[in-house]
Amino acid sequence: MNKVLVGQIALALVIVLAFLVRVFPASFESLVDPDAHFHARMAEQLIQEKRVPVWDSLSMQGRTYSYPPLLHVALAWLSLSSGLSVLWVVKLFSALYGALSVLGVYLLARKLFDERIALASALFLSATLLHVLRTDAFTRPDGMALAFIPFVLLFALERKWALAGISMVALVVLHPLSTIHVLVLVGAWLAFALVSYLLGQLFP
Repeated sequence: MNKVLVGQIALALVIVLAFLVRVFPASFESLVDPDAHFHARMAEQLIQEKRVPVWDSLSMQGRTYSYPPLLHVALAWLSLSSGLSVLWVVKLFSALYGALSVLGVYLLARKLFDERIALASALFLSATLLHVLRTDAFTRPDGMALAFIPFVLLFALERKWALAGISMVALVVLHPLSTIHVLVLVGAWLAFALVSYLLGQLFP
């Protein structure tokens, strides 16, 4: 069996593992995370009103809807497209994008290093407790953002600027704080590259 096929099988097993670990809480009768109830309610309101809500009548005794809308739009669209209730979409969607984020880290690590490090990175992430908690069966925007971030960086490294730009815009309307994290990370990379270049010029 050639190495490429072995690597593909290993990657598939890691992604399946990541999904299974994250989907297990879907067997619970209700949602444990209070944030998930809010996101499910907003998606249901979007379906009922057939537009992005402008008023949230239950939060803080009523307030203007000011939440980044991408997650709620995605949940509503998936529910309408699949025929599943919003509750089940909330339970299953996060496990899917959690597994997708593991694939994204694999691709990014393979671009930066090699196949073995990429597989090790994917395996480590698939079982990392904090990542599991953010991407298990209780959908949250910061968890979904974890699926976008490695692809934003990968597209930028591959100079696929259109895809990187689209991913960044999606990140802004999903979880703005994650966008700031990406910009800080990219800035740190650029600063490190500049310092390394200058040191190379000073001490050849």
